[in-house]
This record gives sequence, structure tokens and C-alpha cells, in this order.
Amino acid sequence: MQPLQVTILTIGSRGDVQPYCALALGLKRAGYKVRIATNRNYETLVTSLGLDFAPIAGNYQELLNSEAGQKLLTGQSNKLISDELLLKQMQDAVEACQSVDIFIFTMLALWGYHIAEKLGVPSFLAAAVPVSATRSFPFLQFAKVTTTPILGMLNYASRPRLKYDNY
Repeated sequence: MQPLQVTILTIGSRGDVQPYCALALGLKRAGYKVRIATNRNYETLVTSLGLDFAPIAGNYQELLNSEAGQKLLTGQSNKLISDELLLKQMQDAVEACQSVDIFIFTMLALWGYHIAEKLGVPSFLAAAVPVSATRSFPFLQFAKVTTTPILGMLNYASRPRLKYDNY
């Protein structure tokens, strides 16, 4: 029986990419054939771990060091990548996901869901940080984990309010 082929799409800073390399190593040890699809500037990191690499356009280190990136890091609403770069990233991701059995994507590549849907491949969103508040973990902009009931309520209350919360 052939091992299942998994592609993990992860873009962003090294801190965004490295946890998924660890996931890939675990999957590889479990018998899966794993490819990391990420920005070309992480090719050495990925291949040095013995993982297959597929290039995705863009260099988030350069993007974050740009004027637009610095504004974004200070909390200002700002467009970090051009529509052309986004299109190229999606095209690269489609190419990286040909003939895979499972596709895993990250928060910075939410459009990966649409690629998996187009290719008819089962997909999973894998978030390395809490993306919704629970009593144990706060919304990602806060950093305190707790088992205390009062603080748990504050964690839960930390989630951003959505317009449909009142329905």
C-alpha cells in the first residue's frame, strides 16, 4: 500500500512556517509522504529537515520589513500583498497540490480551502494559535491561558464581537 500524500500550505514568517514543519515531521514518522508548500526563502529550512518542498511566491520577511509591513505590524489596517502576488501564490498552491490525498492549510492561507475544494481533495485548517475564544484559551490577541472560572469568562469575552452575535 502506498503512503498517503499530504501537502501542507503554510506562508508567512518563520514563526508561521516552523510549527508546520514539526507537524510534517510527525506525519512523515507516521508513514505519510509529506510536502511543505511555502515561500521559497524557507526552502533550505524545509529540505534540511528531509521534507519535500514546493515553492509559493512571495517572501514575507521582505514584505514585513517593507513600509506596508511595518504599518501592519503596528496595527494599522494595510494591504500587505498585491493582487498579482496573491494570484501567483494561489497558482503555486494549485500546482503543489496536484495528486495529493490530503491538503492542510494555515490561517494565512485560508484560500487553500478553495483550492482543495476545486481539486476535490479533503482539507484541514490547522491553526497554531487559538482562533476563537474558549474558557481555557483566550482570543489570539491575548496571551493568558487559565483554568480559573472568572478568568475563563474573561477569555471567552475577549473574542471579537461579530454582527450576527445578537441573532
